[in-house]
Amino acid sequence: MKRQTAQWVLKAEEDMDAARSLATPAKPKRDAACFHCQQSAEKYLKALLQELALAVLRTHDLEDLFDLQSLVIYGRPKWAETRQPRLKAWVRVQTRDQSPERAPHGTR
Repeated sequence: MKRQTAQWVLKAEEDMDAARSLATPAKPKRDAACFHCQQSAEKYLKALLQELALAVLRTHDLEDLFDLQSLVIYGRPKWAETRQPRLKAWVRVQTRDQSPERAPHGTR
């Protein structure tokens, strides 16, 4: 594993540890835990891009990061094939719009 890849992985694992810590108390901090889960996923995808010697995009858009790495690995974007609109909507809310009143029902 490349040194810079290892740095991304370490950051991703720290975010996942933070998410677990926030999600497990008697009064879990779900919004903060979800935020750190998104951050962890983003950093793992950036680690993969780094390991594949691709440009690490300055974005928080998981869809874009996933599409770029799957384009290289599979020769086509895979996200479009999953057809999971609720998940895509959730990712957009978590990565683009942090206002509570705009969160989809059930994610507040």
